Amino acid sequence: MAGGLIAAVGVRLIEVSHSALHYQPTRQFFSALIAREIYLDHFSNASASARAIAALARPTGIEPPVAETLAALMFWAVGGEHLWIPRLVAALVWVAGVVPLWLLVTRLLSRRAAFVSSAFYLFIPLGVVASGSFLPDPWTVTAQLWAVLAVVVYQQEPRRRHLLLAAAAAGVATVLKLQSAFILLPVFVATSIGRSGWKRGLLAWQTALLVLITLLPAGAWYLSRPGPGSVYFLPGYFFTPEFWSGWATQVTTAVGLFTALGVVLAVLLWARGLTRSLMIGWLLGYLALAFAFNYRIATHDYYSLPLIPLVAAGMGLIVDTRGRLRRAIVAAAVANTFVLLAVWLLTAFVSLSAAPTDAATIDAYRAAGNLVHHDSAMIALSPGYGLPFDYYGHVAVVDWPHEADLDLAARAGHPYRGATASLDKLIRVQRASWFVVLDAPELDRQADLKEILFSRYRQVRGDGFLLFDLSQSAN
Repeated sequence: MAGGLIAAVGVRLIEVSHSALHYQPTRQFFSALIAREIYLDHFSNASASARAIAALARPTGIEPPVAETLAALMFWAVGGEHLWIPRLVAALVWVAGVVPLWLLVTRLLSRRAAFVSSAFYLFIPLGVVASGSFLPDPWTVTAQLWAVLAVVVYQQEPRRRHLLLAAAAAGVATVLKLQSAFILLPVFVATSIGRSGWKRGLLAWQTALLVLITLLPAGAWYLSRPGPGSVYFLPGYFFTPEFWSGWATQVTTAVGLFTALGVVLAVLLWARGLTRSLMIGWLLGYLALAFAFNYRIATHDYYSLPLIPLVAAGMGLIVDTRGRLRRAIVAAAVANTFVLLAVWLLTAFVSLSAAPTDAATIDAYRAAGNLVHHDSAMIALSPGYGLPFDYYGHVAVVDWPHEADLDLAARAGHPYRGATASLDKLIRVQRASWFVVLDAPELDRQADLKEILFSRYRQVRGDGFLLFDLSQSAN
């Protein structure tokens, strides 16, 4: 077991060595900019101008900044910002999640099943990649696992202290990320129904207490925040092939579609007692998450990270049963997992060539930031909603939407008014003096914007970027 843990940490060190541009850069730099603002404002002797830029660049927080605050403290401890530090800590937190998973599977099944579940959890490719990133999700998944274990302990030994422990663990997971409630509440309700029947399981005071403790701290936080600016749910999205194909793609990326289907089949055929009610509740929780966040579940792979421990536990169930059908499902699930590993290794090999590209991109961000003297009055057409540029360029830009974002906004009921009206309004409201282009192919796709910028304003070309001086005419 110790060798497996060392290997699990070692393979994540490879991922941590990549730049944050390597995986989900928008979300990683969202956290990085929050951590920077906390660090500069509370734990450094930064200049007033640096703190002001960091404050302007800080995105509006969604979740409580737990990981970001810890990152700021670590930056203070080592004397500077190093993004690999919170990424390494996140990887270690994910690996530590194997402890509650092991305890859970050994309680319900066997040590043999726990070995299989642990190996799947530690080495499934998306788990390796995502756990080495600056996201709240590695922390959340580990917290969810502790909460699921606490629920099982309570259902096996229904004492008040066990109930409070389960409620507290679920509350922590939900504070880290609200989506945890969609996973954990169905787990508790399903296991309570399995133990006490429908009426007592649903209406018991224990259920009401757990729901209250799980939702109250997170609810207080989220109700005090402004509404999210991003799109999470599209009402008509269920009726489009895009939703179903996108969701199937994300499940395939996370755990393998056939592996997931094999786990569902195993639960329906062989799970009994508490194991059955737990797994059904866990599956229903993931389905609730998928339908409540239908746009995100079909387009963002990290929204399916909670599926990894669920399917890991299901893999333990498959290997712990007997019979010819079980052997067939085991073979299919293992083959599917090896296919994922092979694809990941091939992708990792190809991505080695991305290192120079990442370095050139970072150099372009820094050069553009230096050229505009880290001005905060600028608009940017840049990858990642301008967040990587904010971070490396030490600027605070207003993001110009990409074509895909304009289409999504129109579907959400906010149609695009055209480049001329939108640009004029943005320049006026933001008092912008620069328009920075760091995504030339996207500018080519927006022909009306390109024509306005080139016809109206003076251009300054750099290595990997293009500046338009909004204060000077092209003539």
